[in-house]
Amino acid sequence: MHVSNILRIFVAMPGTEMGPNASYKNPEAVKANLLEPVADKLRVKLGREVELVIEKDKRLPTPSIHASMFAEARDAEVYIADLTGANPNVYLELGVRWALRDRVTVLISQSVADMRFNVVASRAILYHPDSIIRAIADVVSAIEKGIHSSECDSLVRLNSEIVVVPKAQLVALQAEIDRLKRERGEDLVRAADVEADPLRRLSLLQQAVDGNPAFVEAQLKLGITWRVVGEYSKAETVLKIARNLDPKSAVVNRELGVCYSKQMKPALASDCLREAVRLAPKDAEAWSNLGGALRRLAKTLSPGPFDRKTLEEARHSYEQAFVLERYDLYAALNVARTDVLLCRWEADRLDQAKQAFSKAEHLCRYAVSENPIDYWRQFDLADILMFSSNYDESQKVCEKAIALIPELERKDKILSVLGPLRDYLDLDSIKGNLRIAIRNIVKTLDGAAS
Repeated sequence: MHVSNILRIFVAMPGTEMGPNASYKNPEAVKANLLEPVADKLRVKLGREVELVIEKDKRLPTPSIHASMFAEARDAEVYIADLTGANPNVYLELGVRWALRDRVTVLISQSVADMRFNVVASRAILYHPDSIIRAIADVVSAIEKGIHSSECDSLVRLNSEIVVVPKAQLVALQAEIDRLKRERGEDLVRAADVEADPLRRLSLLQQAVDGNPAFVEAQLKLGITWRVVGEYSKAETVLKIARNLDPKSAVVNRELGVCYSKQMKPALASDCLREAVRLAPKDAEAWSNLGGALRRLAKTLSPGPFDRKTLEEARHSYEQAFVLERYDLYAALNVARTDVLLCRWEADRLDQAKQAFSKAEHLCRYAVSENPIDYWRQFDLADILMFSSNYDESQKVCEKAIALIPELERKDKILSVLGPLRDYLDLDSIKGNLRIAIRNIVKTLDGAAS
């Protein structure tokens, strides 16, 4: 609490009548004979200006009186409680003072008989006309000692573990704690970003979330990591928290949509991903993920293998991703993969898809040679080779891609690859050696995923 150079002494005392045991019957007499001399002596002894405040001297409207006197009980550097007359309001104010401040509280009274309740155990300075000089000296001494002492003079707060902190200071402390938590969380997230081991990454991100549950980035990355290791229900729980914290985040909506797709909840996935592309219409990844969710949704909306309208919407989403990133091989191949499915209604779509796969072969082989540990490009190459009738090489490339996936992430990644391949087997137009090749690769992937 701020202490100014002015010593503020607040006096809680009866406002009109001092009671039957009083020699000084009028509060003004107490003020003139005791309180003002105390203030004068303290000015000399302490070298400070002294402000003597008595509640009844303030000119306040009635509703403000209680707020004022309780504020004085909390804020006054020195508090004198005159218990003469055993006035209930004075006892109430003293209780508030003792509850809120360790020091400096001085009790005075004209009569021992007016010392009631637990106050009897406290030392009070008695004053009356015959001993007023001694009383003035005792009050001055008690105040001077209290100001320079760290001892607690409150019956309530003596030996208590509770401290009173001004609201402004508490707000500032909380802001500092939040800042430190945020910085600690940011450090943990940065460490997780460069951590190769997913289990260690999970540990770092969980620490960041525990320290600051409102840290959206930490919640988001924790959810993604749970999904990557195949713990989809945990991923969903965390990503829902992230969305509740930031419902307008396109990335959060996108990643929750991907999580729903992994759990074979295509309707929920499509809703999240539609919101993601609405919020971020230039996010190619979101458009690609929306295409995947719609492809899965198309299987649930029709008594046949697929709902055509939804499948065409899926193709449009993949096309949007390709328009945004013209050199994105993944988006271009997904357009071709969707054309394979659409050949159920338009037979020439299959030849169109095969031509697209063939055109992408050289670019994909170059991508693989540039980054031979990129298993996604290996899987793309396997698809290209399969639809180009290079079945043996396609099988070998697929097996190589599987081996490149970290073991803890294998199930998650393989499920993404399996979806379209299984869909092809639902089509009567997929026949002969192509059908056999697809079935063999699905069997290989199933074994690896399990």
